[in-house]
Amino acid sequence: MHRSILRALALLACLTSSPSLARSQPVITIDGTARLAPISQEAARLYHELIKDTAKVSVKASGTANGFKNFCRGELNVSAANRPMVRAELELCKGGGGEYYEIPIAYDVLTIIVNAQNHWAHSITMDALKRLWERSGQNQISRWNHLQPLWPPYSIRLFSSPPDSEIFEFFAEAMQSGAKGLRSDATHLSSSSEIVRAVSGNPSAIGYCPIAECAKKTTGTKVLSIDFGQGPIAPSALTVQNNRYRQLARPLFLYINRKSTEQIDIHRFVALYLLRARQLVGLAGYLPLADRAYKIAVNVMKNKKVGSAYGGVVPGDLTIDEFITSNAGLR
Repeated sequence: MHRSILRALALLACLTSSPSLARSQPVITIDGTARLAPISQEAARLYHELIKDTAKVSVKASGTANGFKNFCRGELNVSAANRPMVRAELELCKGGGGEYYEIPIAYDVLTIIVNAQNHWAHSITMDALKRLWERSGQNQISRWNHLQPLWPPYSIRLFSSPPDSEIFEFFAEAMQSGAKGLRSDATHLSSSSEIVRAVSGNPSAIGYCPIAECAKKTTGTKVLSIDFGQGPIAPSALTVQNNRYRQLARPLFLYINRKSTEQIDIHRFVALYLLRARQLVGLAGYLPLADRAYKIAVNVMKNKKVGSAYGGVVPGDLTIDEFITSNAGLR
């Protein structure tokens, strides 16, 4: 297995490198969203396992906006992001960051969980979920039968991520309310593990957490399917990849400085990251892209296709369709 990976790295190097690669710098720098940090850390671990005496990989998580700012100043090799660049960031990169590759790498997916003893709710509509969590729901929805008349009149207890977290921000965007538009009577807990424990300990509870962090902690809870308008959809790799489980799923991106990949250590690391992306994403507990998307990502690097497929606009219902359409013709 290791020999085949090394052969693939050598092949990609031949396809994408300049005739002579510059000598590596001692540290490969990655910064940005905390949502991608576990995957990047798995990539660094595998890289050091396969290639001895190589550069150190520094993985930080100062947030998507800060990652882009440092990346566009030329201070990072790789920026990790929970969205594409906006126009101001594109302009900043034109001024100092140089050319870059835009690569989707995984899906970040939120799941809605209830107590395992909850025998009435197996799915919930997106509309009901929004009504429950928006600020106006604080005075209108306090019991389960307020959402669905056939459900019992038990009090609802809501558990949430802290307001200063990326997960809370993601959930607020999915609810189309903004952070200040969500109800204030939810109990905010500092980690997904705490949310799972709280929901598992209260039969009337409901909460949310990323699938990467909830999937391993299912004791005492169950995941609700979501009806986005065409029937209940359970979160899975397939339903996310085919855009059926949409508003609670988003792609995560790597932005890779093109010039820095002329350095052999950075080049090898990025090549390994892409070639083993599905494995790395799985090890970190996230949902992978479809195989075709990873093949296109490799072709983006191979053909040195720089720039963003999104043109500085972040769609409200973000998918990787723009990336696929923009780069599907690459071979």
